[in-house]
Amino acid sequence: MAINSAGDRLYLTALGSNKIAVYDIDQLNTGNAQDAQSNVRHITVNGGPSGLLLNGNRIYAITRFDNRVVVLNADTGAEIQRLAMHNPEPAGIQAGRFMLYDANRSSSNGEASCAGCHVFGDTDHLSWNLGNPDAANTWNPLDHKTLNIARLDCSVANGGVLAQDGEACKILPDVNGRGDPNVKNFDGQTVPDNLAQFAALKGPMATQTMRGMSTHGALHWRGDRANGFFSNAGNINDERTSFRNFIVAFEGLLGLEVTLSNPDNLNAEAQALANDMDKFADFMLAVQLPPNPIRPLDGTFSATAQQGKMFFMGEAPGRSRSDGLATDTTLNNARFGNKPDGVSCEGCHTYEPVNGFFGADGTVAHGGEIQILKVPHFRNLYTRVGMFGLPSRRGFLPSETNDLASRDQVRGFGFLHDGATDTLFNFLKGGVFDDGATDCSNTNTGLSNGLDPAKHGCEFNFGNVGIPDDQVRQSLVDFLMESDSDLAPIVGQQITLNSDSPAGDLDRANLLITRSKASFRSKVMNDVLNRDSGNHTLTECELVAHGLVENEQRGYLLESGNFTPDRTGESVLSENDLLALGACRT
Repeated sequence: MAINSAGDRLYLTALGSNKIAVYDIDQLNTGNAQDAQSNVRHITVNGGPSGLLLNGNRIYAITRFDNRVVVLNADTGAEIQRLAMHNPEPAGIQAGRFMLYDANRSSSNGEASCAGCHVFGDTDHLSWNLGNPDAANTWNPLDHKTLNIARLDCSVANGGVLAQDGEACKILPDVNGRGDPNVKNFDGQTVPDNLAQFAALKGPMATQTMRGMSTHGALHWRGDRANGFFSNAGNINDERTSFRNFIVAFEGLLGLEVTLSNPDNLNAEAQALANDMDKFADFMLAVQLPPNPIRPLDGTFSATAQQGKMFFMGEAPGRSRSDGLATDTTLNNARFGNKPDGVSCEGCHTYEPVNGFFGADGTVAHGGEIQILKVPHFRNLYTRVGMFGLPSRRGFLPSETNDLASRDQVRGFGFLHDGATDTLFNFLKGGVFDDGATDCSNTNTGLSNGLDPAKHGCEFNFGNVGIPDDQVRQSLVDFLMESDSDLAPIVGQQITLNSDSPAGDLDRANLLITRSKASFRSKVMNDVLNRDSGNHTLTECELVAHGLVENEQRGYLLESGNFTPDRTGESVLSENDLLALGACRT
């Protein structure tokens, strides 16, 4: 926003509408929003205006889609000049940015775009119920690597109760809306199994970030874009095709007037949209999540998070499995092959940063929900914090934070696909993770007396599989919150040194130098490095220094242990010499 020098006009950029709105400040001050809105003037500025500066009767606007400065007449709105700024991004990535924001391209009346919910490619922290009652179920082709464990619930007696009569088994027939017997796979064969389907009525789903999608397989909470407008039959985990399958959202969700029927015979409008989806995919799949702000800057885990990691990976002493059975059986071998009947946390949440897997590898699992969901990643769990208080509910150990109404709230939605669980700690109190060592109906637990162990799942794992206590549960929370990401924690950090800098600032500068030499594991960054520079060793970051040297603005890049200056013919500076330059400045 900007106010003119006379103080009577407010200029406001509208990124998604390609406009600058001009308001009468007197009308805004009177509180008459209707008059102010009816008298607003719009100046069209193509390219996504995102910032502006006023100088006399000139408007200088920054356009985000094409990275230009546009000069406009503030009185008439006429464009006077358009100047391109330097942009180091590849041209193919720049070309697709407008598809995220431009409501004129996304919808028929210019009021809706992807960024309306995926704010700046991230999330609005809300849950939306976008199920379609008029649509049919579709086939779920994704690998369900723990399906044999889900079926074990109906094969093993639990706590003296025949499993077929137990809580865990009873839910299976209702999964995915009881299924549709007419669902077919890519080959046209009928797949009546309700556990191998996507339900058309999916219920509330939290808005997911669109960042960091390039290594996580089929998209959406359920991975249901593995099966869409453009066939994924050749590779069900192809992120690009899965992303392009969102083309149907422009017609069905955003209200764009386009007819999508046969992908092999598109009309002109549909073909133009398909071409723009290619550009959109190039842009969006290149956007990555930022470094984890909770992880220590030296890349290590905190002590408690390291303990949580050991349990997560199945490496904790005396407890290698968090779900299923402690020892394998042959009950499901005929149907599923010789698969283990119990897994660690990592057995579902694949944790291989070198391969781009941060808790998710494109597979699905049944975690006691009424749908089969894709196993989610961990890289942005810290952004979901803010809902506090959880009433006791079926399938979870009794909650001790059920005073929801009396607690301060930051967000209305929390964790899991629907945002209905307030904290990770309470999520890890799910009966499926409990080790069954303590009877929750026992008054000695400190919980309410007379609770139903079967309902709350506190006899689920016979005392030898699952999370043994709250200390381990909290260590798992710490590990998940400090999860690795595609960028090292040190990326983006900076420090200013001068003669008055405290010792801690010099320590931070030395930490930056150290981390810039430390090797790092990231599939995404390795791919970028090898594409742009050939086969080089990836480190946690690159390090540059900027400052005044002999009253001139200078820059240096740390390479091979020395700082290379920004001018040819000059000698490199050692690390100590560079730090000394900073220490002598005032």
